[in-house]
Amino acid sequence: MKKYLILAVLAIVPAITVSAQYFNPDSFRNDFEASVGFQSDFRSGEGPGARIDVSYARFYRHRIGFRVGACYMPDNVGISHSAGIPVAFAWRTRIWGYEDQYVEASKTAIGSSIEDLAEDIGRYDYYYDDDSFGRDIAEGATTGFLTFLANLVSRFELYCGLTPGYIFGDDSTQIVPYPSGRDRYYETGIVTPHDFYLSADLGARIVIRIWRFSFNISPAAHYYITDNFREYNSAMKTKLSDPIRWQMSLNFGISCMF
Repeated sequence: MKKYLILAVLAIVPAITVSAQYFNPDSFRNDFEASVGFQSDFRSGEGPGARIDVSYARFYRHRIGFRVGACYMPDNVGISHSAGIPVAFAWRTRIWGYEDQYVEASKTAIGSSIEDLAEDIGRYDYYYDDDSFGRDIAEGATTGFLTFLANLVSRFELYCGLTPGYIFGDDSTQIVPYPSGRDRYYETGIVTPHDFYLSADLGARIVIRIWRFSFNISPAAHYYITDNFREYNSAMKTKLSDPIRWQMSLNFGISCMF
């Protein structure tokens, strides 16, 4: 009898622990995240480059804390290989909703989509041609999916800080012909006056929580305090442009709270 009582206690204790975590997700003070995304400037025309981040966060009273990590960009404004160490102060909201919200979100989105679909089908013979019918079905499905995602959001986080880093790549320039031809060429591209960089960062996290894990969407703005990126054109009277300061990033990550 004593043996079975001990086994019952051992089975109940983990269940109580899981239950406590289920009902009090705000008790988690630490956060470890890995994310991937892209970063791009506003004016060079080089297109977005990939960005990879890992970070650790610790929060204290009033949900204020700090976040520190590392980032790597294989290509940024046409320059290869740069890495940094983001350090930021952060504030986050309480978590609202529990796992039941995902069921309710699904019911709301799917139910609304089915009702719209039934209404469209009922009016198909009278009002729609094939193209407009298909378009309305696609728009209804997109709206339902966005509604589903909006209902899943569990928390917002705001952060601001600095990222010191280093650019390992060389200048990215090329020789191109003049538009007029005549076998004349000039050099153009992006150059890096300084390899060490320091950026000021301001961003947000949109958190979708599932137990102690979460899926995060993180848009951010970055202002390069140092002079790191300039457009170069040997055919111009002023060969170097003003520094390229502003960049934007968007990352998608998975984190674990503990």
